[in-house]
Formats: sequence, C-alpha cells, structure tokens
Amino acid sequence: MSNLLTQAVSVGELRPFDIQFAEYITAANGDGEIAELSLAAALASYRLSLGDTSFAIDNAAHFGLFSHPDIDASLREVPTPGSWREVLLAQSVVQEVAEDIVDLTDHEVEAPLILDKHNRLYLSRYWQFEQSLLSILQSWVDAPSPEVDTTLLTQQLKLVFNNSTETDWQKVAAAVAAIKKFCVITGGPGTGKTYTVAAVLSVLHSLNGNQADMKVALAAPTGKAAARLTESLQSSQVLPDAYRCLEAVTLHRLMGLIPGKTTSRFHAENPLPHDVVIIDEASMIDLPLMVRTLSAVSEDSRLILLGDKDQLASVESGMVLADICGMQTRTQLSSRITDELRAKADIDVVPAANPKSPVADHIIYLNKSHRADDQSGIAGLSEAINSGDVDASLEYFSSDQYPALQTLDHSMQNIDQMLLEHVLPCYQSLVSVSEPESALEKMKEVCVLCALKRGRSGADGINQRARAMLQEQQIITADSANYHGKPVLVTENNAAQKLFNGDYGISWQCGKDLKVYFPGESGVRAIAPSRLPRHETFYAMTVHKSQGSEYDSVIVILPDSDSPLLTRELLYTAVTRARKKVTVIANTEQLAQAITVRSQRQSGILGVLWPGAERAAESAVESGAVEPAFSGTPTQTELDF
Repeated sequence: MSNLLTQAVSVGELRPFDIQFAEYITAANGDGEIAELSLAAALASYRLSLGDTSFAIDNAAHFGLFSHPDIDASLREVPTPGSWREVLLAQSVVQEVAEDIVDLTDHEVEAPLILDKHNRLYLSRYWQFEQSLLSILQSWVDAPSPEVDTTLLTQQLKLVFNNSTETDWQKVAAAVAAIKKFCVITGGPGTGKTYTVAAVLSVLHSLNGNQADMKVALAAPTGKAAARLTESLQSSQVLPDAYRCLEAVTLHRLMGLIPGKTTSRFHAENPLPHDVVIIDEASMIDLPLMVRTLSAVSEDSRLILLGDKDQLASVESGMVLADICGMQTRTQLSSRITDELRAKADIDVVPAANPKSPVADHIIYLNKSHRADDQSGIAGLSEAINSGDVDASLEYFSSDQYPALQTLDHSMQNIDQMLLEHVLPCYQSLVSVSEPESALEKMKEVCVLCALKRGRSGADGINQRARAMLQEQQIITADSANYHGKPVLVTENNAAQKLFNGDYGISWQCGKDLKVYFPGESGVRAIAPSRLPRHETFYAMTVHKSQGSEYDSVIVILPDSDSPLLTRELLYTAVTRARKKVTVIANTEQLAQAITVRSQRQSGILGVLWPGAERAAESAVESGAVEPAFSGTPTQTELDF
C-alpha cells in the first residue's frame, strides 16, 4: 500500500500530508499497517483538501482511485465497498454512525474517523460540523412563526411592491422573511436580492412601530462583498432612513473571529446581540465558518441568507448554500406556508404539488432579471451556461445581436491584445485622476479573471505581464514594490488594521507620501504600505477571488487544456461578474467543457435536507453531466487560488 500512496504523491494525486495523516491513523489504531485503513485515511484527508467533507467509498468503487497513467495499474485495485466497510469498522480508530442526524449532546465521538450508513468516511471534526449544521437548520425550520401585525404587514408590502398579475417573488421573499425566523433568498445578478433585503428591512421596521431600536447586522464573507452590500443598500430608495448608516462587515469582524484560531467573541453561549442578521454572498461560506456563524445567531433573531446557489462553492470544504437549496431551480412552497402567506400577507401563491423538503418553505428563488433590456446579452448567456446548453451559449457569443459578448482563441497574442485594448487604457486613465476615491471607482471598470492562479495564463502570470506592459508604455513607474497606481488585494485577515481577506485598495502618491487607500465608511482611509497584511497585486485575479465583485467589463481566461477546474460554476461565476461586456479567451473544447460539466462536492447535508436529491446527483455523475469525485485531480498549481 505504501508504494501506491508514494506513487500517488509523486504524480500529484495525493499530498505528502495525506500520507502523514494515514501514518498517524495507523499508529493510533495500533495493529500495524492495514492497507484498507491507510488508503481510506489518506483519501479522506485528500478529498477534504479538494472541498469534499468526506471520502465516498462507493464513488471510489465506481470510478476508481487514481487516474494518472504513471501509477502502476497492478496497485490500483479497489476493495469492494462491502469488504472495505467491514475492514474499517473492525478498527478502533473508526466509529460507525447509523443515523442521518445525531444529537451531539447525547452522542460521544470517540474515534478520529467516522463512517456513516452511506459509506462516507469523515474526519470526525467535519462529521461534527455537518451534524451541527443539520441540527441548527432543523431548529430554524421547526421554530414557530413570530407574531406579526398582519394588517401592517399587508399594507407595507403593498407600499414597497407594485401589484402584478404574476407572482412577485421579491414580495414573497419579503413576506417569508417577515413571517419566518429563517429565510434564504437566492438568485443570479440583477434578480433583486439587495432590493428585496431593503424591502425586508422596511417591512420589519414598520412591524417594529417604526422605532429605531431594531438591531440589524449586515455581513459578508469578504471585505469586497461587504462594501458592495453596503453601497447597494444605501442607494436603495425603499431602505428606511433609520438604517442608512448601517455598514456591512466581514463575517470574521461580526463574529469577533481571531485569525488562526477557532474561538470567537460570539457563539452559542454568547449569541450576537441582533434582532436581524443578514448575510450576503452565502455561497462563499465554507462549512466550518457557516456552522460557527449560525451557532452564534440567537434563537430569538431572524436570519436571512442571500446568495447565488449556482456560483462557485467556497474555496474551503463544503458547498453549504447549494446543499441547503438542493437541486431545485424555482420556489416550491408547501400548502402550509402558502396558506400562511394568504392569511398574514394577502399573497396568493400556488403550492407545489409534491414538496420535496420542509426546508423548501424557507427558500425563495429570484429568477427574473431586473436589469433594463439586457441589451448586452449577459443575463441570457448566464442562463444558458447555468442550464448546461453549449449550443445556446456559443450562439450568444457568435450572434451579431450581442457585440458585448465575444470569444477569442486561447493564445498569448490574444491575451496581450486584450490587455492593450482594455486594461492599459483603464489604468492610464486611473493614474491621471486627482484623488484616490476616483481611482478606486476606476478599478471597477475592467478586470481580468483567470481560472488558474499559476502559469503564464494564470492570475500571477497575467499580473506580471500587465505590469510589464504598463511600465513599457510609461503608464506606471514600478521601480519598487510599491508604486503609484498599484492595485492591491488583501489576502489575509488583520483585525488590528480592519482589513480582511478580499479587501481591495490602490497605492497612491499624495505629495511625498505613498499610501494604500481603501474604501471606508466615509470616503477612503489610508494605510502605510509597511502596515499592510499579506496582499498581492491584482490587474488580474482568479475567478474564486472575484466573487462578491462586479465590473463593467470582464476578460475571462480559461486554461488551454483540460482541467478539473473547468466547470459550469466557474464560467457562470466569471460571466456574472460583468455588467456590460464579457470576453472569454478559450479554445472551443475547453469552453464546451466548462459549460457542460457541473461540479458536485461530496457532502452528507444534501441527502438529509432533500431526500432523493443525493441519488439524483449520483445519476448525474454517472451520466457525465457532473464532474465525478474521481474523474481527475487538480494539481496543486491549479488549486492555489
């Protein structure tokens, strides 16, 4: 077995850490090396690094363990799921769990590995995270509806929303957020999520007697997303004046999380002191952070999650928002909640004929784009990509009707041409403005988004290329690490400086002082370069890093060869960062792969919340419509977001 693991590490399909973890498990077990245990432990560790919360033994049996041709075929034989399970359960380091939801207060976790009834092997910590999340969601779903003044609710909803002959799902979302303690509002860009939140606050403010004592928390996973939420809400005409001074913060700041530690100021025993907690860009939140956040929300509060379930999942483990929303593509409410909406909000909604899950009553899908006319074609293209329709997507790019959408073959010549035509003019204009506030606004005009971090056409390579071209054109004078006009992206949290992963700024020369300016509560705030936390230059960034941002124009660079990162979620996320124009630099084969392949992370949450959905997901994997867990493994270069 050690030969197989060593070969897997040498070709990048395992990490040295995974072998070390397997050795630790073997030593803790105390019975010498057991091949099935060593292999399962190494794979459980590795799958966690790729975003899965567990190692699916049945998937390994179906797809095989490793795909690299340099691994000796004689070493690849996979134990049958039944025999593998039998061996694992005979070991002291593996604990069997027969239930889907376990009360952790009554269930003692005694082993480092957990094997559930679906043949998923967990590191015990992540099994506990899943159980905690399921328990929290169950309590929110089962919570009794808060008392509301139905007359006031109905009146306020009519004031905020225009009556229409068709169902207004924004209005329904606002009503559900008022009559339930837990609500998820999901939809793509332009579908009105932020407007709906402003409407929710207006409704709740009215129900609170228009008093300003209702405590509201606004948060997002990154500084960029928090700043954008603040900006969008404050520009909303329906937001009550009492909340115009609200500032969205990062989740780390909201929770009082200390970087590198699992402790936080707010938790289940010391919950957040807010009546309403609103969290944007929830698709970016990984499983551990989501558990810590939801654990800290008081049972007396209202919780509203916003996000696009079809975007890329979090960089770390889990795809929590997608699992909560299931595989549904539209709102499906039971007769129980539609009766409640009719009685309390005077809203008529046709109930689903066969509701799939109790959690569905708390999820509203916003499918209608409210961006005027969509003359760019971006909304239609996004929908075609999201549905996996290659022909329709390519038609958008080739149609004369949508000149704002174009594709170019993958070549460094085409990449350089896009930098010359779009990035250089933007920064030439940027460095000539008089104030850093204006420069920060200019940064929203164009951005290059890369699927990969490393390599010539990865974000790092494009950043170097763009900087060299800007120097050659004498647009910047980059003779040191810090220079006038340098775009800065923070990559770690630093509570002392109030800077968090994802915050962006601009290096700016004011007189003799060169400082980095970041958007602040009022205008901008300056930080000395020497006091910055870890950061990077970003004329270009990875698609993962771009979540929570929007630009007038985006240039998307896909790899020029097949990659497990080429998925529908990645392309959809990249395209939906644009307001006006999209250029994709990719070969046709790679573009088609990105549209066709939908990723599916291994998780126990989906099957519990949505009975039957897990089997549907497995069928999609088997048909090739979803990227299977063992169909190929990204290299560390590709995964270095």
